[in-house]
Amino acid sequence: MAANIVDASQQAAVNAVDQTKKAANEAINKSVKAAEQVVDQKMKEAEGVVDGAVKATSQAVDHKMQEANQFVDQKRENLEKTIHGAASHAQESASQQATNLLGKLHLGK
Repeated sequence: MAANIVDASQQAAVNAVDQTKKAANEAINKSVKAAEQVVDQKMKEAEGVVDGAVKATSQAVDHKMQEANQFVDQKRENLEKTIHGAASHAQESASQQATNLLGKLHLGK
């Protein structure tokens, strides 16, 4: 009878250890799953922040490019006006010199 009590006690102890291991494994699995969910959520938040920063940077670059294009267009227009003015002045000067030369040629005859 005492042997039966010892066997029963041993079996109960083995069952208790098994139950404890099972409970510990379940707790570990739940903790891992909860940690994975937190990591996933934090990653989504980080991706949102990165996406927002990329969008803001892209908009700032686009704006600066537009400003640069406007500056270049303005400088091009100014240069075209300067070149046109210089060409007109050169043409008038050449025409005047040609007229003077022709006048001198006629006077010399």
